[in-house]
Amino acid sequence: MLRTYHPLQKSFEVAYLVSTVQAYTKLGEVQPTTIYENTHIYFCKEPKEAITEALKAAKEGEYTYTAEDQNKYEVTLLGISKVVPIHEKVENGAELDWLDLSGIAAADLQERVLGRTVDEAMCALDKVTDETPFPVFLRHPETLNGEES
Repeated sequence: MLRTYHPLQKSFEVAYLVSTVQAYTKLGEVQPTTIYENTHIYFCKEPKEAITEALKAAKEGEYTYTAEDQNKYEVTLLGISKVVPIHEKVENGAELDWLDLSGIAAADLQERVLGRTVDEAMCALDKVTDETPFPVFLRHPETLNGEES
């Protein structure tokens, strides 16, 4: 189902998570070499205000730089990708976002699970490298019903 809060729902805590997508493109080329999604928290009364602040910050973050390879790159805003109203007080353990995964195939769901214990999760996260493709598909050694794969 992949459903979450409606992005324009008013936050009970006057706080929103807003994600922006930025492209890093070598000057003179069309295709970005890197694309990042960045998520920030904005304390605002309305989602429109949070979106406005996020866009302003992202636009101010556009720049050109020279990389170690001496090539020049331009960082540009591609746009807003996600708005999440926060409904709990922002503190340790607060639920900031949720995603309804009902109806997702067990195999696809398993690729999202890092493990059921700290050791399993840490072991899966330890496998992440700079070359790990996105999305990160980290397979747990067991299936959802606990049998070996």
